[in-house]
Amino acid sequence: MRSDERGSGTVMMGTAVIVLSLFTAIALIIGAGWDARQKLVGAADMVALSGANAYAASADPCQAAAQAAAQNDVSLESCETVGDSLSFAVSVKVSHDWLFGVSFDATSVAGKL
Repeated sequence: MRSDERGSGTVMMGTAVIVLSLFTAIALIIGAGWDARQKLVGAADMVALSGANAYAASADPCQAAAQAAAQNDVSLESCETVGDSLSFAVSVKVSHDWLFGVSFDATSVAGKL
């Protein structure tokens, strides 16, 4: 080994550690985003079911959906009901702000058809 190459392995390993750390951080952010999206889909389903349950009980489905959305830390963007007391559907759209200004949204429908 020539004397002018001493320490080059240290520089290469340091660079490799930095690059690997960046890839790990990116993978963690993507994974956290995926997890947040899946939790939002579950919250949308719960909000729609809450609205459908209220509609079946002759209560205001959108008010019940709004309460369920607030309890699940999501924003209720829209709430619609279709049908009558025997055959109905409650459709909701919810959203949630995530990191760096990224917002996820999800739509769900529940009822008796």
